[in-house]
Amino acid sequence: MELSWWLARWWSVSHTDPPERVQSPRLCPELGGCIRYGVDTTAKLLLMSSGIRSRRLAHSIAASITTTDETTVESLREHLGEMSINTWRTRYDATSSELTDLLEFTRLRGRSLLKELLETNTITLELASTTGRTAMQSFELALRYDSSEPAPQSIGLYDRGTRISIVSTRDHSDIKAILDTGMDLEVGIDWNVTPATMIMSLSTS
Repeated sequence: MELSWWLARWWSVSHTDPPERVQSPRLCPELGGCIRYGVDTTAKLLLMSSGIRSRRLAHSIAASITTTDETTVESLREHLGEMSINTWRTRYDATSSELTDLLEFTRLRGRSLLKELLETNTITLELASTTGRTAMQSFELALRYDSSEPAPQSIGLYDRGTRISIVSTRDHSDIKAILDTGMDLEVGIDWNVTPATMIMSLSTS
């Protein structure tokens, strides 16, 4: 059996038996996992046990975290989900397979925008920004992959060929699933809310 299993078993016994019966030092409950994945911090262990396969990437991400708050899977998802694919690519020197893992890791759980679109005909997503555009302008909007980037490519919101916003990495997998169906879509922006919201509907034409 693996050493990590024996250590986990040792921890279980040493922490469930009465203190007077325990002759050996008590172990950190994460020690078995740290040995299994070859890491030395909670953040790295959480990343690797939640789908980040690259130890190098886990080390790089953990080194960039400066908060003193307790590290959880959700706090890591929030931290990474605030970044773009290009930020991951440059900050962590992430490869295509590592970026794919990060997109899956940051994906919002418990929803399917494709299912919602098919059932309700319309979905909405908050936009981080609408660069160089105002509510008073007319738009010819389209969602598409950024062909200037290597795979996996960011998904941008374009107005007549100019990218005015980018789909959050939290939403990337859901929007990719919709785009990859090839369905005809209509895209608009609701300026009456803050932040501005993208409205996506199935085309009626």
